[in-house]
Amino acid sequence: LHQLESADYYRKFCSSFRKAEFCTERDSKVLAKSQSACQFRDNTRVKLCGAARAAALLGDLKSIRRVGLQDESLAEMPLQERILRDLRDSPEHLKTMLQELEDGQNPIVEHGGARNVTLLVTNRCTVLARRKLRLLLELNQREDEFMQFDKQRDALLQRVAQGGCMPAQLCNIHKFLARRVHNGNPWDGERTDFDAFAASFGLPVAHSHVDRFRCKLEEAGLWWANHGLQALQESGAGQSSDYAFAEKLANAVADMGIAPSVQPMAEIMRIAQQRKRLWEIEELARKKRELLARQEETRKQNERTAGWVLKEARQMLETIQAKTEKGGPGSMVLGEAEEAAAKVDKMISSAITIQDCPAGHPLIRLAAQVALSCREEEVTRKRLLAAEKRRQERAARDRQEKAKQAAAAAAAAAAASPEQELAAPLSDEEGEGSSVSDSSASGERER
Repeated sequence: LHQLESADYYRKFCSSFRKAEFCTERDSKVLAKSQSACQFRDNTRVKLCGAARAAALLGDLKSIRRVGLQDESLAEMPLQERILRDLRDSPEHLKTMLQELEDGQNPIVEHGGARNVTLLVTNRCTVLARRKLRLLLELNQREDEFMQFDKQRDALLQRVAQGGCMPAQLCNIHKFLARRVHNGNPWDGERTDFDAFAASFGLPVAHSHVDRFRCKLEEAGLWWANHGLQALQESGAGQSSDYAFAEKLANAVADMGIAPSVQPMAEIMRIAQQRKRLWEIEELARKKRELLARQEETRKQNERTAGWVLKEARQMLETIQAKTEKGGPGSMVLGEAEEAAAKVDKMISSAITIQDCPAGHPLIRLAAQVALSCREEEVTRKRLLAAEKRRQERAARDRQEKAKQAAAAAAAAAAASPEQELAAPLSDEEGEGSSVSDSSASGERER
């Protein structure tokens, strides 16, 4: 059984073994009671006993170790190393390898090798192969997209020279390769954390697909450098308006792997830097002009806002002063000037907070002085009304005094008229008596 090499020979052997007359009863029972099965490549299944199963397991393990072998020099190398070191594999080859790995695991499990080290390592090899297959598919897809657009290079160069954008398929190729090509040799990477390594390793730098893509990039980059430099020179060196074209061209050529030391690339970079300086000067002047224009517009807006506030404030002040001068104290209303001052303050606050008018604007300051004049007018009105009230009170007191004096004079006059009538006869008698006394006195003097 250890020397069996093909399924057909084994089937013939088992058939003749069952029919042989010299087969002992013990051997027939062993073969009949065997519950193991062997899966051959022609999808035939035959019952195996323990020794046959062991032999089949060894053959399956040897076959799965040699899955995907293209280079006989790598035959003695572990499968993981072959997957990482192979520089000529393709997506089709990796798909075939994955299918063989999946198909080769089932017989190993059926033959009792589910915990065999080779099967456990094969599971890791499957993860690595799937990662490498995905990287190759992405690389080939990007290569196809690049070549599809690169066929239209003449039209694309003319469009970019007129201000258009470079197609996305021709940009950021360097970053694309940096994410998919390993920095160094992937087989030298640290595999202690296998999951992290399997999710981050890249293609070898010298892989055939990577070399092919880089050769195409270099050829396209040289074409873009030469023809782009010619287009730049025809447009006139030193024109800042072509700065965007020069910068796009320099970035695209550098992204295709053309070194700055190459003559067309060096000239493109020199022109791009020169035009960038001119563009920066013009851009600075343009921004300065825009800033001045915005400042002028802001100044006019503030002038209009502050002028309106001052106009409204002066109108209110003139109205109040006219009432004060023409109407006199009788037409004055307390609180009117204070209310006008509050309105002016509110308009000033709205102009500053809502319309962004500066608080130090000259017209805003004049409006604040008008509000102060309104408050002073309110004080003047209070003073005039108080003086008028005192005048009226004084006039009322004077009238009351005059009325009292008139009443007292009338009362005194009324009381004096009957006394005068009674005093008239008494004055006659007194006159006669005085004459008699005078005559008697004169007679006495004569005597």
